[in-house]
Amino acid sequence: MSHAVAQADIPLLSVPSGRLLAAIFDLSPDAIALNRVGDGIFVAVNAGFTLLTGLAPGEAQGRSLAEIGILADRAELRPLVARLQREGALRNLELRLRHRSGAIRTGLLSANVVQLGREALVLSVYRDVTERARAQAEKALLEGQLRQAQKLDALGRLAGGIAHDFNNLVTVIQAAVLDARREPLASPRLRETLSDVEVACGRAAALTRQLTAFGRAPAAGSGAVDPAALIAGLRRHLERVVPAPAALCLEVGGGLPAVAGDPVQIEQVVLNLVQNARDALRGAGRVTLQVAAARAAELPAQARASGQPFVRFTVADDGAGMPPEVQARLFEPFFTTKEPGKGTGLGLATVHGIVQRHRGFISVRSEPGRGSTFDVFLPAFRAALRPIPAGEESPARLTPPPEQGVEP
Repeated sequence: MSHAVAQADIPLLSVPSGRLLAAIFDLSPDAIALNRVGDGIFVAVNAGFTLLTGLAPGEAQGRSLAEIGILADRAELRPLVARLQREGALRNLELRLRHRSGAIRTGLLSANVVQLGREALVLSVYRDVTERARAQAEKALLEGQLRQAQKLDALGRLAGGIAHDFNNLVTVIQAAVLDARREPLASPRLRETLSDVEVACGRAAALTRQLTAFGRAPAAGSGAVDPAALIAGLRRHLERVVPAPAALCLEVGGGLPAVAGDPVQIEQVVLNLVQNARDALRGAGRVTLQVAAARAAELPAQARASGQPFVRFTVADDGAGMPPEVQARLFEPFFTTKEPGKGTGLGLATVHGIVQRHRGFISVRSEPGRGSTFDVFLPAFRAALRPIPAGEESPARLTPPPEQGVEP
């Protein structure tokens, strides 16, 4: 037997047009309303309107759109009315409405001026697309995360590709420094300078190892790093990063616990943040680097619940500060507010990645004209191992602490 149904088999009902329109009005899942053209008073609303706004028909009828206050942005009412008067119709205009509960719904508004009897009315149909808009926003977020992951992957491949050649250059510099230090006529000042170059070459070689690892599969090291020793080893380099007329202030607390992680990567976090703070200064100014044991009140709820101690690295400046729209994109790879040729947009993205791999978190406080403060929280080392000074390899593996989120 065929599944097709002949038209003759369907009983046809003779329904007066008025009753048919009323049935459509009541049964439509979309919100439908009729308003007087002159004063905007609601004449009738359907069940879909009640579901969308939370207002019963009696609460809307006899009142205007402005009076019932369902527009999420009241400033949109005047241009909306003006456009309807000018064009006589609206089609799929995106609009946000406020439910009685306070929830915001997103929808598409279509409206026409119609003549019913002797009265001109505005017939409005509002289709709720909140869930569709939310799905589109989530899709856009996932696509953005995918693009960011692809950028990081490309950066990792590039880093791994140049690491070998960079290491060869460092080796040549180290050999030249060694020969120069053997020169018996070298002055004490020259020997001191060569010593600084040698230390910098050691750090460059360590960074090369990190670049190679980053090109393969980024992973944090697994040792115990003494924060005070790390900052002490970086002092002279930091002083060069923040030259006069800017001032560098170092505040390192006593009795700090060792930090779990890789010393070279933690150095990179500190250096990148200090350099970023220096770039934010208007010539003269102050950059403050503070290292202290984190207080429980400073930690997110998940970190407090774990009972894991953290060490806080704070880098603050009294420079230009940042508006919210810049703060929202700070850690995106290749995003920079600097002039072309003066910034790659990789410094803070690198900081973010290292902090994540160390199961820490980072927060930013900034206002235009009032400077910026970056707080990095890294978990303390749990095992009773000797802290590893900066530049020394980790002697043992570490069971990582519980996963912590990264705050933007």
